Amino acid sequence: MRVAIVYPPFQKNGKTPLLTQNRHFRYSSSREVKIFPLIPATGATLLARNGYDVLFLDGITSQLSKGQFLKTLTEFNPALIFMDTKAPVIKEHWAFIKTLKGLNDWRIALGGDHVSYFPEESLKKSAVDYCITGGDYDVSLLGLANALEGKGSLPQGIYFREGAKIGHTGRFTLLSDLDTLPFIDRDLTHWKSYGEAYLYAPCAYILTGRGCGTPKGMTGRCTFCIWQFALWNRTARLRSPENVVEEIESLVKKHRVREIFDDNESGAIWNKEWLEGFHREMNKRRLIGEVFISSNARGDCLDKETCILLK
Repeated sequence: MRVAIVYPPFQKNGKTPLLTQNRHFRYSSSREVKIFPLIPATGATLLARNGYDVLFLDGITSQLSKGQFLKTLTEFNPALIFMDTKAPVIKEHWAFIKTLKGLNDWRIALGGDHVSYFPEESLKKSAVDYCITGGDYDVSLLGLANALEGKGSLPQGIYFREGAKIGHTGRFTLLSDLDTLPFIDRDLTHWKSYGEAYLYAPCAYILTGRGCGTPKGMTGRCTFCIWQFALWNRTARLRSPENVVEEIESLVKKHRVREIFDDNESGAIWNKEWLEGFHREMNKRRLIGEVFISSNARGDCLDKETCILLK
């Protein structure tokens, strides 16, 4: 079965939508903000690892015309198409779904923060077939593909049409152990196409975890960030330091990456025990000084001891 993970191309007044991996959406005239979509990329990797033929088609970052995008998608002819969406572009995606359905009766799924809050809305106002709720929509997308292939039932958190009504499989669940996820297939997901001007090139993006923590154990406090409230249930999950360093080692040695950006909401900096383990593992594998590492961090996560350890 063929599955396409896509970002349809469109602009507004000559500006580009910053849709991939963005907590707060905006249009930009800059061509230098191309953030790697980590959850969809993990979804593509999971699908490929499980025997699916995958097309990762980012028409925004690749600056494809609508015609080029549709030609590539039509030639691939997927059985299932997945799109990551947000509130400011939801109507554009509804219109694009109508276009796609006019070309072929492809099955189409939407995911992301807006759909997680309002899954029934898109089923009522567009021709979409499935809405995937929750932050681990990479795992749920694999579950959906498996169900369509007759390999198990639909995972939790899926909304769909059930005759004239809308059905669903209950509240979404979150993965308990992030170390079970594979490292992203960087070639499949065209990692070299992404980056930001302030990062040393070539750069790569990772997630040390999913969800924002603080040293005092309070999670999901940043009011500007929709992800905590829509995707992560205001929780903070971290991969093990060993797992993260193994991915970093692969990026440095296989892909010759100069800088790695941790796009987890506050990185793992809020957890000093984790950070100490990370330092030991980086030192053991002789990676210190081999790559620049950048991270998001809340100001209340930083004290003198933490800053020294980071240095």
